[in-house]
Amino acid sequence: TLSNNNAKFKETYLELKGVFDKDFQNLKDSTETVFPKEENYTELTRKLDAFTEQNNSSAQPMFMSDLKFSEARIDKNKDFAVLPFTLTLTTTRDNLEKFLSFIESSGSLSDNIRLMDVSSISISFATQSRQSAVSSGAKANQLLNVSLALNAYFQKPLVTTSPKAQSKS
Repeated sequence: TLSNNNAKFKETYLELKGVFDKDFQNLKDSTETVFPKEENYTELTRKLDAFTEQNNSSAQPMFMSDLKFSEARIDKNKDFAVLPFTLTLTTTRDNLEKFLSFIESSGSLSDNIRLMDVSSISISFATQSRQSAVSSGAKANQLLNVSLALNAYFQKPLVTTSPKAQSKS
């Protein structure tokens, strides 16, 4: 009876362990997407491009331009690093609100959007020539030129000491 119970417990344990390992790996992958180990400019650019492309339409245009990354800031007193960047959006008010919601919900493990925040925003009306170039003859929503300064967060690199530094101590 004990051997039979032991076999059943072992089978149940292995089944539960498999489910746990799968869930743990999914959580680890999500965490590394939301809070990557390095700057990962390429993936961040892809996410921003995909968002603007998904929300661009003739009735509600959204264009991203002037995406510029600054040098990453690593503060020894903090447990994270910051990748500052700027971009310009030419968009409608509705799409601007969608973009700001996108940034606000960043860091959510369920959405797999990298953790970001807005550090400054400047809004002006698009010039008449830009307005008419984007509209397709129909009365379009007023376009806004939005300049944003944002921060994307990533894991602070581990400091490894060189063998020379270790031998001096």
